[in-house]
Amino acid sequence: MQNEYPLQPNNHTYSDRQDDPGSGISLPRIRYHRVRRRRTPFLPIFLALLIVFGCFLPAQASMAASKTPLIVLSCYSRTMKIGQEFRLRAITSNLTIPNFSSSKRSIASIDSTGLITAKKAGTCKISVKSGKSIAYCRITVSKTSITLNKKSISLEHGESFKLTVKTSNGSIPTFKSNKKSVAMVSDTGNITAVKPGEATITVKADQTQISCKVKVKKPKITLSAKQYTLKAGQSHSLKAKVSSGLDPAWSSSKSAVAFVDQSGNITAVKPGTAIVKAKLDGITATCIITVQP
Repeated sequence: MQNEYPLQPNNHTYSDRQDDPGSGISLPRIRYHRVRRRRTPFLPIFLALLIVFGCFLPAQASMAASKTPLIVLSCYSRTMKIGQEFRLRAITSNLTIPNFSSSKRSIASIDSTGLITAKKAGTCKISVKSGKSIAYCRITVSKTSITLNKKSISLEHGESFKLTVKTSNGSIPTFKSNKKSVAMVSDTGNITAVKPGEATITVKADQTQISCKVKVKKPKITLSAKQYTLKAGQSHSLKAKVSSGLDPAWSSSKSAVAFVDQSGNITAVKPGTAIVKAKLDGITATCIITVQP
């Protein structure tokens, strides 16, 4: 009976020598090992058998087989990101080129070569048809996720902040402010505070959007003096410290008594009392100026 595994000489087996009892001569033992047969790839043999079998089929059976061929796909379900592409490969037993179609082209489209393009979040079915046979591949397009470095910020007039955005598919987001008079945002996410109030910055990528709340605080103004006495003809420089670092607008209630310029320099004109004001973004700080003769 023939062995399942043929024996072949080799240097790796059991003992080293074999003795001949009749001659008294000691002979070296030939070593053997079992050689396993290599496995042949299934798909090439399968396709070859289909071709050979098709050659020997009766004409009617061969014609029927060509109308209902076996279709093998490279995958039968796949998850994709918006904007991503993937080529679906198909093999038919009659070696014809199949037709591709999508049940929802708005979600994922496919061209005549099997190239799938993900367009928006959702699920659709790719049909691969040859003759009367059809195979399907389920495509799931995942929703784009957005991550912000801040979901809420607090700024003062004139301050700015860079909003950093990451999207799951690498798409470029867009930015929009619902109150540009309070906070503006550039195309790259730079937020600039305009005046006290609240605004919402909306960040959108594909069909996904997320927001960042912006609060612009009112400034704090502190003057170097709350009251000051001068004689007619004298001058004094009043200093204003503003939390936002911006310059306030100066004014005098009675310029005929005490005049102030936009740098806070006060000039006493004639005897009397005047109120000098420093104002910014609706916040006012005052100093009472008394002018003596």
